[in-house]
Amino acid sequence: MSTSFRFKAGSWLVSKFGLGFQKITPMLSSSYQTGFLSPARIASNNPVTGPVAGINLTTGTPWYHSLHGAYAAGLVKAPNAVILGAYNSAKSSLAKCVYGLHVLAAGGRVAVFDRKRQHDGQLDSGEYARLVEVTGGTQIVFDRRAGAGCTINILDPALAASGGEDTTVGQDELLLMAAELACGAKLIDTSDSAPAYALRMAHRAALDKAKSQNRVAVLADVVEALYSPSPDAVPGPKDGESVATVEDLARWGLPVALGLLRFIDGDLSGLVSGQTSDEHGRPLDLSNPLIVFDTSALTEGSEALGFIIAVASAWIAARWSSIPGAKILINEEAYFTDRLTGVPAILRALAKRGRASGLGVVTLIHHLSDFKEGSDLVALIKETDVVHIFRQDKADDVDQVIEFFDLPPALRETIKTLPNGVHVLRQFGSPVQIIQHVRSAMEVWLTNTDQAMLDGISKDEQPELAVK
Repeated sequence: MSTSFRFKAGSWLVSKFGLGFQKITPMLSSSYQTGFLSPARIASNNPVTGPVAGINLTTGTPWYHSLHGAYAAGLVKAPNAVILGAYNSAKSSLAKCVYGLHVLAAGGRVAVFDRKRQHDGQLDSGEYARLVEVTGGTQIVFDRRAGAGCTINILDPALAASGGEDTTVGQDELLLMAAELACGAKLIDTSDSAPAYALRMAHRAALDKAKSQNRVAVLADVVEALYSPSPDAVPGPKDGESVATVEDLARWGLPVALGLLRFIDGDLSGLVSGQTSDEHGRPLDLSNPLIVFDTSALTEGSEALGFIIAVASAWIAARWSSIPGAKILINEEAYFTDRLTGVPAILRALAKRGRASGLGVVTLIHHLSDFKEGSDLVALIKETDVVHIFRQDKADDVDQVIEFFDLPPALRETIKTLPNGVHVLRQFGSPVQIIQHVRSAMEVWLTNTDQAMLDGISKDEQPELAVK
């Protein structure tokens, strides 16, 4: 490129026609080199917040992603994400790689709920078994059968006695959830009956009794205190005529005690009724950065499954709260928990309070129609800044997604026909983008869930696993 000036400054030709301006000899360039001239392309460039995870099909540029990286850069208000899509649309592949393996490789911690059994060689194992194998993670199995699964004490000292907006979820919140789930209704205090108050007093009495005996309280202590409340727990003045009696307090707490018995020797037993331990009675090992909660032995959509998801989520968040670094909790089973009393409120509280402890919550769901309007899980989805929208097969589901997330109507057909591994990314403050998740050869192996379908087929007949 060469430059020259044709006329001297001050000439009338300069002032009238600009003939004294710099003359630039043009040069050949390509559209790739002049990409900066496209405002749309520049505005949608994905900042480098984490490892490369795919291709931005809108711009043809690499897609970098990390929840904590985006939060540190001020791009999102909280490090939470929702992955939404129909069955067999590669939602779990994104969760395993981007929110699992990549976080672990960067020195973070990951906990995930895994219940999908698959035939891997000669063993029936969960979907995350291969990730555990390559990262040296720990599997914590929940199984109601005696000696077959782990137990998490709902009164574990790792959990604060009382939770709040600026703390992790507390024992009091989990106890209330357990009681409401077991009783099938909210505990509401009135002038005639105060079951929630009775539970709070029983919780306090259980902790005091265990402390005096130099041990850790368990759920049975709460039930005992509900049956036999202390006179000190009766509400009202203690030096005059009280508005209630010990008998009243016992009457208020009786339905709650009977409900909680379901967790001790009833249809919900074997999960939270004893001290926190593995199936052999030993303390749970949380030294590994990957913790996989295997819930495959619990009935799909059951109260037991939803309850243990909420309890284990709160427990691991509390145990990790003092450990620095990025932490991710992946909930692959959120789609059915909306109908369980008390559980959605706990899951939403975990997502809202995660910033204080560095915890990001990744929630996987199939359809927005799985949730009732106004529920805590709908609120959780609305409050989440990063949403990955995979294929929706039904027109009604597509329309609901378009309206709920305020997406351009032009995306309606796109969302209905998205191929596996491709999703619409809606991130707070950024243009909507179409992303293709790209996996390495190892990640393809990690996310392969077709082994059971391919057993008995020779390798020459098996389809090649695409890297995408």
